[in-house]
Amino acid sequence: LSSDDGLSQNFVSCIIQDQKGFMWFGTKDGLNRFDGHTFLVYQHDPFDTTTISDNFITALLEDTRGYIWVGTLNGGLNIFDRETETFHQIHYTSNVLKTSEADEIKSLVEDSQGNIWFGTRGEGVFKISLKKKDGFEITYKQYISNPAQSGSLSSNIVSTLFFDSKGLLLVSTLTGLD
Repeated sequence: LSSDDGLSQNFVSCIIQDQKGFMWFGTKDGLNRFDGHTFLVYQHDPFDTTTISDNFITALLEDTRGYIWVGTLNGGLNIFDRETETFHQIHYTSNVLKTSEADEIKSLVEDSQGNIWFGTRGEGVFKISLKKKDGFEITYKQYISNPAQSGSLSSNIVSTLFFDSKGLLLVSTLTGLD
């Protein structure tokens, strides 16, 4: 499959298949949903807050509730709500001085309690707890490198997150595996 078939861009950075059988492709030019025949492309519209926050997609995850989480290069984190076919931008603030890098999402995983964890380029790891009432309510905690604190991340530059079979979070950083 390529742009000749309807894919918005030939560079694909991430892929998932959701619970309904759709294939989702993150590209440099939007999020693409493929039903086996045609593509539906979701792109950022600066005049519409219900669109995805950035066109360069870097990470995808479908959680156990069926929400599609979308990490971007410069727009942070989004949730796609299938009921409304809209995106909800997740707002969070970094405790590290280079806050613009918190917007570059590198990896997304879900833990056994339904919390979403995401790694960033330069801002460490965030853990998000989600509640859906009239909108999406989140609480979050940030984990960063602190050489003076035992057990902190070895680097704030995170490339991959992974939960092992025992529920232990493994974090791949610029300097090693935490």
